[in-house]
Amino acid sequence: MRNVVLYLLLVPLVGACARPLEKTEVLGTYEFVLGSVREVVVIGDDGKYTNSLYENGTLVWSDRGEWTYEQQPSNTGVTFTAFRFGIPGHSAQPGLWFVVPSKTLTGGKELCFDLDLGRCFRNTF
Repeated sequence: MRNVVLYLLLVPLVGACARPLEKTEVLGTYEFVLGSVREVVVIGDDGKYTNSLYENGTLVWSDRGEWTYEQQPSNTGVTFTAFRFGIPGHSAQPGLWFVVPSKTLTGGKELCFDLDLGRCFRNTF
């Protein structure tokens, strides 16, 4: 029980101490898992990304789109075109997704889409 309480206290701190990623650091494979659903985003150096949704290990759909690294008025981040979430409770309609990629204190890279719940695509190295 004590370890669980410590974990719950430390997780928000690690996420809160994240730093932005440079363009070359954004490249790679990111994954989010919720129950039997797994969504995998692969960001390539050619300005393209692949977004695949698996349920119970079976591919449900896979999309390909473009991404750009850009400076917004208050943040530097990545914009994905025609991105859709396969995660329950989030819109499945394709659209633009602007996200500020970050690196945690432990060195992990993440693309967070629901900070309140700590939901992030995490780099799988």
